[in-house]
Amino acid sequence: LVGFTRYEGLFSILVIGILFILRRRLLQSVCLGGLGVLPIAIYGAISVLNGWDFLPNPILLKAGIPEFSQRGMLKFLFRFIERVVDTPYVFTLLLIALLLFVLQFNKKKTLWKDSTIMLAVFIATTLLHLLFARTGWFYRYEAYLVGLGIFVIAAVLHEYIPERKSIKLSKHLLPKFLAIVLLTFIVILPFARRGAGSLIKTPQATKNIYEQQYQMGLFLRKFYEDGVVAANDIGAINYLADIKCVDLWGLGSLEVSKLRKERNYHTRDIYRLAKRKNVKIAIVYD
Repeated sequence: LVGFTRYEGLFSILVIGILFILRRRLLQSVCLGGLGVLPIAIYGAISVLNGWDFLPNPILLKAGIPEFSQRGMLKFLFRFIERVVDTPYVFTLLLIALLLFVLQFNKKKTLWKDSTIMLAVFIATTLLHLLFARTGWFYRYEAYLVGLGIFVIAAVLHEYIPERKSIKLSKHLLPKFLAIVLLTFIVILPFARRGAGSLIKTPQATKNIYEQQYQMGLFLRKFYEDGVVAANDIGAINYLADIKCVDLWGLGSLEVSKLRKERNYHTRDIYRLAKRKNVKIAIVYD
């Protein structure tokens, strides 16, 4: 069900399926991949039968699928670098995992140990996400990578911690201890910024949603129930009011999504669509 919960889950299913193939366990790979894709295939079949695309519009409009041209590939590479820069905490986890993977592989001389496999899954999943999926926007897209990375790295680092710990400070060891403290601080800093930022921004964000989308929904429920409404943020208003919605962003309107995918969406198209659908009111913001 992980892929059906959120489509980024297919990255880890793909990685684990490939690892099964490398172990010459083709049946397990096929079963895992087939079951992982099955809910998405069922959704896609229902969608196509109703005249829509196989994949949901949010995936098609937001995914980082490269254009097969020089300009498209450069843009794809730039987006990858941009995502790495925008999520230093994910990049930090990736670097630590890569370092541990090299240490584990050199130590055990095999990929097929629990710790090495976990690191391989995390590294490959993270790279696939940074290449093809979004990051940012209140930390939600990459949250599963942060959780997975912390879990995997903690599990692997446990092997390096001695059961009996004794610390004897001396002038000789002081520079090493200071270096470890400094390195720990540098590693933790991106996560501290992420945590502090989310604590500061979330209360304000919930207040903004209440003052904006929630009020829009109450307004439409009171004055435009059963009416045709054009909007560019459709979640709250459709939840709160029983309306016929024209989604100007394209996530919930097929015609708009097709125009956006063709990069041929202009003011005249909005006018024509609103007139044909007999739109009574539009609620939009920058």
